[in-house]
Amino acid sequence: MVFATHGGTHSFNGLPNSYVKYVSDLIHSDVTCIQHGLSVQQLAQELNMLYNNTTRYYCASKYEIKNLEHPIYGYEDKSVFRLTGIPRYDGLVSNDKKQILITPTWRAYISMPPVMGQSRPYYPEFKHTNYYKIYYKLLTDSKLIETARRTGYKLIYLLHPIISSQIVDYPDIDGVEIIPATTVNYEKILTESSLMLTDYSGVQFDFAYMRKPVVYYHPPKLPPHYKEGGFFYDSMGFGEICTEHQQMVDCLCEYMENNCEMKPFYKDRADDFFAFSDHDTCKRIYDDITEYIAKNDDNSYYIFRVKSPMNISILLDTYTVDIQQFVKKYTNAGEQQKIGMNAEKVISALNTKDYNYIYKKLDDQFKKNNFGTLEEFENYMKQNLNGIFDATYYNATKKNEVYEQPVTLKPKDSSDNDDNTKKLTIIMKLKEGTDFVMSFSIN
Repeated sequence: MVFATHGGTHSFNGLPNSYVKYVSDLIHSDVTCIQHGLSVQQLAQELNMLYNNTTRYYCASKYEIKNLEHPIYGYEDKSVFRLTGIPRYDGLVSNDKKQILITPTWRAYISMPPVMGQSRPYYPEFKHTNYYKIYYKLLTDSKLIETARRTGYKLIYLLHPIISSQIVDYPDIDGVEIIPATTVNYEKILTESSLMLTDYSGVQFDFAYMRKPVVYYHPPKLPPHYKEGGFFYDSMGFGEICTEHQQMVDCLCEYMENNCEMKPFYKDRADDFFAFSDHDTCKRIYDDITEYIAKNDDNSYYIFRVKSPMNISILLDTYTVDIQQFVKKYTNAGEQQKIGMNAEKVISALNTKDYNYIYKKLDDQFKKNNFGTLEEFENYMKQNLNGIFDATYYNATKKNEVYEQPVTLKPKDSSDNDDNTKKLTIIMKLKEGTDFVMSFSIN
């Protein structure tokens, strides 16, 4: 398994694009995406399932998952997406040092093409672009600089890593610190800043995660270089959107005059956007990844359970993973056939001693009346149905809203003359999709 922060796993292993066609079919590792930014733009080319064969995708927001579920991304199995947060957010604990962070994202047309293993070269025409002119005008605005000085704030202009080589184009500006991103610790500068001004940079989400104010600068002459996918600035943005120079200056000055507090309206948006606001993402991902699913060349699914380093159990999974073929067959089946298919799942779990799976399927009232805890249920099953069984299924009968599915269980290691079969009746109610709830009796 490969943990990836970017699409194009091959390129981050030193392989140029021209080599990919020769090695892509030799890379069999499952890719787990832990992201370097959130997947809210329309980036199907970079984030398509086929590009990396991503089998587990960790997200910080329900809106990311909604975006990635579009058919253009190619994820037929929606269980790939896990709402856990992303790991780098665990370090985002505010340590305010009264800084105004101005950090617009890059544009392809203001930078030179990349060179393998090197920083992007200097672009001689950069100073003549609207990008440079618009932000230079902002950085030298006398009202902005004077308000920052009077209220005790430091202005920082952070050049995006891709255009960091353009640092030489900026003269010294009194009251403004201009820094190339290639020289800073992002976590430190984000946690120490009080307010962020950006256009479309992905670090806005890091900042909003700390519930610090964000303001957007969207001049008409600087259109975005990403298409909106699952995040819309006018209805979901974490701060004001400014389109003109003076409007932007006035907005920043107002925030500095009022201690750079995030306004309740935008805080509510942040609360809605993020699934979590704690610092436990790494633990959630670790707990999730200790049991993961893989598929071999024969399309058989396996569950890997990591108990501790070098202590891994592997199970052939025939019941927890609803593969595409199963879902199609289940959808087209009648209710009696669905009951039988679900009963087969229960017996498969019984034979692999996956008592937790069965326990989760039990009706709440039945569980409450008979098994207070998973441990009690596990002890009961070990006493009454311990072993590996061959199962014979009989026709299910419907009574009111539930079905009774009779099953005869015979231990695999018993002879034909042994009379040690068990009669199990599974009482089952179908729910949405492939889900079901059950109780049972043993004779």
